[in-house]
Amino acid sequence: MGKKMTENSKRLSDFELVYLNNSADEFRENHPLPGTINKYFDQLGIELKFTNTRGNDGESRIVNGKPLVIVNIEQKMKEDNDAEMVFSALHELAHLILDFGWQDNKSIIREEDSGIFFENNQTVFARSQDRNDLTISPVELRANEWAAAIMMPRNEVASIIKAEREKGNQGNSYIIDKIKTKLEVPENFAKNRYESVRRILEMEEAGI
Repeated sequence: MGKKMTENSKRLSDFELVYLNNSADEFRENHPLPGTINKYFDQLGIELKFTNTRGNDGESRIVNGKPLVIVNIEQKMKEDNDAEMVFSALHELAHLILDFGWQDNKSIIREEDSGIFFENNQTVFARSQDRNDLTISPVELRANEWAAAIMMPRNEVASIIKAEREKGNQGNSYIIDKIKTKLEVPENFAKNRYESVRRILEMEEAGI
């Protein structure tokens, strides 16, 4: 999520972390990412719109039964950050799948977790631009993790971690830099994803 990307995995349970990564792996296998995020949403049959106004990073809506994602590109235009824009779009896609039950993936949202509100009879998720806020809801944390897992697949990150460990490169910063370079993502994206995948690998090694 750009330079403000939160460290999700530290605030997700083991079950949530594995579930979200499994869900993203399955979705990506069935829907491989094409060259651009616009093409991806076209293939998925989801309308993707861009706006340039102050406010939320993005919104996901169900309008007359059809999915709509709106991404605010104001920050992207300031920083020329394509990764931020892609992540915002995937974050909103996560809401459609995990929270709205779009397609076959469904989950139950507890009222106290929900970031849902209603506007003109449309169901809406909106994400604040203050993504370092420690009060961020579990719904948003789950969407962050799922989006990161789509953008930076677990198997690719795990392969980098294992390869560097075999070479004797155990340093976190060194491995994060390798992830950043190979996946062509900002350093904070790489760092957050490294923490998530490392935690999953540790669970696997412990037989959890």
